[in-house]
Amino acid sequence: MLCLFISGFMLLQYGVTPSSAWGGLFNRFSPEMLTNLGYGGHSFRAQPFLQDPDVLSLQEAENELESPCYGKKCTANEHCCPGSVCVDVDGVIGSCLFAYGLRQGELCRRDNDCETGLICIDNGERRTCQPPLSNRKQYSEDCSLSSECDMNKGLCCQFQRRHRQAPRKILYKIKTQRH
Repeated sequence: MLCLFISGFMLLQYGVTPSSAWGGLFNRFSPEMLTNLGYGGHSFRAQPFLQDPDVLSLQEAENELESPCYGKKCTANEHCCPGSVCVDVDGVIGSCLFAYGLRQGELCRRDNDCETGLICIDNGERRTCQPPLSNRKQYSEDCSLSSECDMNKGLCCQFQRRHRQAPRKILYKIKTQRH
């Protein structure tokens, strides 16, 4: 009986005392150890080797689209590039804007940049001034802009989310309330 009591006491003593193991040292992630791989470090700095080349080419295209004259601050037309005028909105300082809208096929940023009758359309690679689509899309067809819709039928392009399906833009009928 004494042997059983001593073995139980020793088992209890070893079971209650804290144990140390190597796992406590090596199972923790430390970002400082991976600074040479572009992770962690003391501050965020995007690593050039981790950037997507498609994103870089898109950024270069956007930089080419930026005109040094468009939106430049001015007080008179002489401060703007040829083909631009100084538009003074607040009475103190103005901005250089295109005197005439951009023609079909020219690069644009928004619909207001294009001549009357043209809209700024994203054709995958860049945004250019194009005439609006003449063949209007019908109900529940895929769309990207509401200008593709047949407004006479009350259709507009809206984002749709359905359970277990990828979100997409389709044509919806605009619901009006009658009073």
